[in-house]
Amino acid sequence: NAICNLVTDVLNKRMNNWEMYCLRKCLTVPEGFVAPEDDNSSSMVLHKDGNSDSELDAELNFLRKKLADANTESEELQREITSLERQATYKSSLNSSITEVLKLYEDKSIQDNIEAIVKAIPKLHQKMKVMKRKKVEAMVGQNVRNVNFLRDRKRLAPGSSPSTEDIQEVNAAVKGLRQE
Repeated sequence: NAICNLVTDVLNKRMNNWEMYCLRKCLTVPEGFVAPEDDNSSSMVLHKDGNSDSELDAELNFLRKKLADANTESEELQREITSLERQATYKSSLNSSITEVLKLYEDKSIQDNIEAIVKAIPKLHQKMKVMKRKKVEAMVGQNVRNVNFLRDRKRLAPGSSPSTEDIQEVNAAVKGLRQE
């Protein structure tokens, strides 16, 4: 709005200057001029001054072109004002968002919480490693017990001995658990 008002004020001042010029130079009656009674004499006065219809038409066309140019420039300025207002609104909302974030960051309790979380992350990571290692060890121990149980069962059975395939299968299972 401030930009729009500024541009409008500048245009109003220029238009006032133009109006004053027209009133002083274009629309003044020369000194000593007396309007004749009949209408035919007015056309003769214009011809006596040296102005012809073609000159007046040319000047009128020139003024029309100038007015059209001024209107075009005014439209361009209006578009620019609208664009600047949108940018100002966007920047204002961006500034308010940044201000909110800064307030949150400056708040000591939030900053303390963030620092506590940052300090707790390595401890949490270490505890997770320990828990994973214990879980893997428990699974390996369970598989070893299962293998021992199967081996003992086969020993109990008369004439049974573990085959090469059974041993390879047990080894693969144990290796898979160790890699986890």
